[in-house]
Amino acid sequence: MSTKSLEQIVAEEMLGQNIAVAVSTALLNEWKSLTSCFPAEWQHRLRPPLFSLNARMDGWGCWHGGEKRLLEINLSLLLQHSWQSVLEVLRHEVAHQVVSECFPEVQESAHGQKFRAVCRAIGANPAASGTYPTLDQRMQADENESLSAEARLTSKVQKLLALSESANEHEARQALLKARELTAKYSLSLPEAESREEEYVAWAVGQPVPRRESHLLILANILQEFYQVAVVWMQEPDFLMQRRGYALVVHGSCSKVKIASYVYDCLLRQIDSSWEQLSWQIKAANPGARGRKEFAEGLLRGFRDALRQQNESPEVQALVQSGRDHQERLQEYLHCLYPRLVKFSRQRRTWDPALQAAGQAEGKKLILHPGLDRREMQRKCLPG
Repeated sequence: MSTKSLEQIVAEEMLGQNIAVAVSTALLNEWKSLTSCFPAEWQHRLRPPLFSLNARMDGWGCWHGGEKRLLEINLSLLLQHSWQSVLEVLRHEVAHQVVSECFPEVQESAHGQKFRAVCRAIGANPAASGTYPTLDQRMQADENESLSAEARLTSKVQKLLALSESANEHEARQALLKARELTAKYSLSLPEAESREEEYVAWAVGQPVPRRESHLLILANILQEFYQVAVVWMQEPDFLMQRRGYALVVHGSCSKVKIASYVYDCLLRQIDSSWEQLSWQIKAANPGARGRKEFAEGLLRGFRDALRQQNESPEVQALVQSGRDHQERLQEYLHCLYPRLVKFSRQRRTWDPALQAAGQAEGKKLILHPGLDRREMQRKCLPG
């Protein structure tokens, strides 16, 4: 049995201390970013709390008011769950802080009316505490475990889209259109009360990247234009590597975010597969990373053109019309999360028209089979 040297023990303790400091700093920065958008009267009363990482607490987070002014986060939440899950819990606990410090005269239960009103104002999830499943646990759960109307719909759509496994491109496209038609009919017949209770989430798709490459910007816009979600690029910390990357955060209802996540992963896989199969003659002049990016941009533009053509069908037009209320609620949710959100656009020069054209031709032929379960995603993310 090997024993650790004194140098190894000291190095591990220093690494642990450095990570703890980095986590506390990141949480404080998120707190400042969040509260900087609060009403002025709230900001005058709020002060940065002390942050604590607790490995033995029962819930995911806890706010201790009064003289303590301590905001605790469960250490396992940071070690075992996504950063977006951490932010959901942080926003919930900040809502408790707002009630405690901005409305000290309020006498009600911890999750009473005032707390829920603050949660609505800042886009917090009033349930994100205690033993409530974390965001990534909810996103990775099987849809069939729920009996909600939305879960029943997603199950039907998933079964219908299994037909798009057919090698016949016409059959696959018809299956995709029929699935969208079913989604449109569902949206039109959904009871108003259940529609209002639909949960909206912010979920990072894929892995954080060091740079927002042009083809990733195109892919992000495809998700936003065609899959009824809103996307925001955000910096996300990597505490182990002590660096930050850009994460593509998708916002919308759970089922729509799941579909967008599937599409994102599958398109990236399709880019890799199609690039590998591309004839050497086409990519001989530019076979490296830049050539692959040119090809990826072309493929994504071709796929976007195919989706725009598909949008002209009556079935998809019905879906667009029925989704107007959803888009309004989504924009309200987005405004609560990011009151100062700034949009930007960027045009990049095309360096290799041949690779762009080759990618665009592949993109127009591309067929996706949108699954809603992560276990299905691994099996279905294959070339169409």
